[in-house]
Amino acid sequence: MRPVFLARLMALALTLSLWNVSALAEDEWESIERAGNYLSAAASIGSLLEISDLEDRGTGANVNAGVSGGLSLVAGHRFGSWFGAEAEFEVMSHNVEIEGGPGTREFKGETFAFNAAGRVYLARSENGELWSSIGVGLLSDGKEGDVAFAYRASTGFDIYVSDETAFFVAASYVLPTGDLHDFDYVVGRLGILKRF
Repeated sequence: MRPVFLARLMALALTLSLWNVSALAEDEWESIERAGNYLSAAASIGSLLEISDLEDRGTGANVNAGVSGGLSLVAGHRFGSWFGAEAEFEVMSHNVEIEGGPGTREFKGETFAFNAAGRVYLARSENGELWSSIGVGLLSDGKEGDVAFAYRASTGFDIYVSDETAFFVAASYVLPTGDLHDFDYVVGRLGILKRF
């Protein structure tokens, strides 16, 4: 189910990349390729992929990860037509149910992620852009206080409604290391971006 959800989100982003928004004429705003700073905020929904390896330890436990929700904040700088750099903070609330073994147990917890990433603009239409980013940062499980390095790969599409404002859809895969290697997750985001 989760791979299907992610595939559908990616398909939506690619479909939007081919959609030529014509709400405003091109000469009514500055070029969306211009250099400058930007801020964005987004609502996030996703799922943990492998919260525990109990099933592999022969315990008979069945681990079910529910839908996760959260918030993402990004501050970045665009250097020109094709490249940018950004810092992102994300908080996600996760729900996990473990059935079997000693019984059914439910866990709720948060993860906090901070990462720095490079962004590449891959394609554009008149009022929109397809982009991808890759970065590295820190992930904390919030409850136990464990912290580990984590890698993040993202792709998304920005739809500009003015020269300063865009709505966007994006999808990410987060891969932690160390003690939090079981906390990898996928997340989709829908938000708003402001250029300066």
